[in-house]
Amino acid sequence: MIHSKLESVYDRINYIIIALYKVGTQVFYCHKFILANSSEVFKVMMYSSCWPESKMSEIILREHERHCKQFEKFLAYFYKSEVTVCQKCVDSLIFLADKYLVGNLKNLCVTYMAEQVRHMSIQRTLEWFKTARFLCLEDLSQKCLEIICWNSYEVVESPDWKNLDKELVLSMLKNSDLVIQGEYTLFLALLNWLTERTLAHASELLPFIRFSQMKVYELQAVKNSILCQDKELKSLIKKLVSKAYKLRALLSHQSELNLSFGKDYYKPRNYLDFSVDDFKLRENIRCGITSTVQAISSAIPSETCNAEWQLTYRKFNNANTGSLRVSL
Repeated sequence: MIHSKLESVYDRINYIIIALYKVGTQVFYCHKFILANSSEVFKVMMYSSCWPESKMSEIILREHERHCKQFEKFLAYFYKSEVTVCQKCVDSLIFLADKYLVGNLKNLCVTYMAEQVRHMSIQRTLEWFKTARFLCLEDLSQKCLEIICWNSYEVVESPDWKNLDKELVLSMLKNSDLVIQGEYTLFLALLNWLTERTLAHASELLPFIRFSQMKVYELQAVKNSILCQDKELKSLIKKLVSKAYKLRALLSHQSELNLSFGKDYYKPRNYLDFSVDDFKLRENIRCGITSTVQAISSAIPSETCNAEWQLTYRKFNNANTGSLRVSL
């Protein structure tokens, strides 16, 4: 018995036609009926009187060279309704599935990419982010952006950094989960990106650098950077750096002055350099003994430690577990 979905098409065409398809230098023999059943694009192309291809026995399809290499696998899906998706082929398959409106195959590729993105190299993740955004796959693009931000310390040091488009750089700068050596490192990376591309984007991107999380000598270096040779950018940087100094001056008085420093500009990201003490838990913690860890007492970056944490480990009676108490 013919499947109802196939039957509706079969009743209209009455018979199956074998057509010749060319993709690049490759030739494929396919059934129009099979292709039209799985792709709305092929259905219109082959059975709509408005399309000249509907009267042809041979149709030439032009695709990017890298997609041509996977076109046979793409066509095989129409017959088998299954395909083995891998890193090598998924980019081409998802582009072809989107172009020819093969929804099930596209969803299969999206699911694969969403599951695998955490295990990909950062270079591959950048490629998948570009693909996801081009195809308007919001959930997948957000997953890729999350991975990119968690590995931003690697991204800004890679050759790919200077070639990233402005939208991705802006998305990274806006993200509070960015993992980076320090905010000044991020500023230098942006400076390199602007130098490679164009300073025209500087006024749009610089406000998302959190100068409030830089140390004093870093702020001074910012004021002496090449950007300040531009009159308008010098004025902008002066304004942004002044906000950083305002935080330093007024943070301890914000309650009495009814001030708020709750905006993202004043919040730290995940800084790898934000390490004030090297404390090895296994080597230093002993049951019942209090250990001291150097710390910083303020949200303002400082070159010196001005506070201490007291760590005390207590083991429960006749148990293999214990509790770690932190006293500020």
